[in-house]
Amino acid sequence: MGEKYHDSHGWDYVRDPDGDYSIRGKKGLFRRIGGGDGEGGGCCGCGCLIFVLLFVPIYEGWLTTYYRFFTPWNTHIVAPPAGTYAGERIVRTVNGVEFAFRWCPPGEFMMGSPEDELGRNSDENLHEVKLTKGFWLSETEITKKQWDAVWNGEFELSRSYSSEDLPVRGLPWRYCNAFCKKTGTQLPTEAQWEYACRAGTTGRFAGDLDEMGWYGKNSDRKIHEVAQKKPNAWGLYDMHGNAEEWCTDYYWHWYDTSQVTDPEREILPDEILVYLLGSMKHVQRGGIFYMDDKYCRSASRFHTTSWLEDDVAGFRIVLVPKE
Repeated sequence: MGEKYHDSHGWDYVRDPDGDYSIRGKKGLFRRIGGGDGEGGGCCGCGCLIFVLLFVPIYEGWLTTYYRFFTPWNTHIVAPPAGTYAGERIVRTVNGVEFAFRWCPPGEFMMGSPEDELGRNSDENLHEVKLTKGFWLSETEITKKQWDAVWNGEFELSRSYSSEDLPVRGLPWRYCNAFCKKTGTQLPTEAQWEYACRAGTTGRFAGDLDEMGWYGKNSDRKIHEVAQKKPNAWGLYDMHGNAEEWCTDYYWHWYDTSQVTDPEREILPDEILVYLLGSMKHVQRGGIFYMDDKYCRSASRFHTTSWLEDDVAGFRIVLVPKE
């Protein structure tokens, strides 16, 4: 029947071995096989269609909408002014828990990878990108401690954690986006993420991978507490390996090189139906603690259907500076 997955809303899914799309390089299509009330089986075609066309897009945006308009303002992380140099560090506190950010200045860089880069994928077409605005990026992936400080009991994670300094993971994109709306932050665009990861470098990695990241060769196939390895040149930890990280962009099989200034891929008009069917995919970056080094490169890209609870997906956040 295939591998079975269960999410925090009581839904069960099974991965069909002959599915038609890939997640983290493994073929498989997820389909619902049962509800949280313990009853198995599917649903009638009419009911399923109503669910897909109405409930999925509404639910994808419900948490985001709620926390944009109704969250108390004291949960928001106060944005600082623009930084003065790359890697400058500032700290903000939420309910006694520190959130550290590093300044990423405006600049230009080559996004993607050259054709001769070892481990390159076809969706990494090399092109120059210009970011006209600097941003503050969280120094680490969001941890269990930080998650709990923000939600303060409103939204508890179903996964157990052996340490509060482990990155949160197993979250669908919409939960990460809701966290951002609640804190007055945002997910990085894919261009912002790669720019910050490279921190002025142009190679496969932003330094020595064994010194900077947890991956298949050195992680003992388990996720690790944040900031245990060396940071990159801008003071950012775990940009290679550990938990992969959601970005705000929708995924496409190649970069649109006509949009090279502050690029961010949104839904195109001819993709509305795909979105309504719940099949749009958001970009993930950084690689995973159990993967080979080629999947942890600065240019490596992943993608997962946005509403799925990806077992290894975490995130970090962006603070837009006050003007």
